[in-house]
Amino acid sequence: MPFREVLGRSGRVHTVSLPLRWSDFDMYGHVNNSAYLEFSQDSRVALLNEMESIAGNGSVPKVFVRHAELDYRRGISPSSHTVTVNSEVTRVGRTSFGVRQLILDSDGIVCCEVKITQVAIDMRSSSPREITDSERQLLESMITRPVREIERGQDNEPDIDQLVPPDSTE
Repeated sequence: MPFREVLGRSGRVHTVSLPLRWSDFDMYGHVNNSAYLEFSQDSRVALLNEMESIAGNGSVPKVFVRHAELDYRRGISPSSHTVTVNSEVTRVGRTSFGVRQLILDSDGIVCCEVKITQVAIDMRSSSPREITDSERQLLESMITRPVREIERGQDNEPDIDQLVPPDSTE
């Protein structure tokens, strides 16, 4: 299953493996910067679809991306044939929610961190709308936070860097 629990944390992390395509590479043989945004989008679609299949029809809001921030840490290894994307919900607001993603090469090395703000949309008007109580409940159940922070009443954005496989180096 694409969701997994992380020891010592609340919530769940969604993990998906995506193949590298010929079109992801630029003329220098590097994965093009725009491909990272596509990896991010593909994995968020998988995340929302998986949440919908678990919770039922209408439990996940239809969304538009409001803001995207990509931090390119290193190039994807040329020997990689796939990338892994770990996604987690980081916060839920009145009309929007945040998703943080780590894109890892096939050696398990973090190559890019992506932070996305998604806005719930009324599909008839294409206007932002409030997140419903049932949607909020589902989204908040996905937020990953270290248990010690929850116990102390802190609500800091979690660090999912620890999801890198233990045998890899960064």
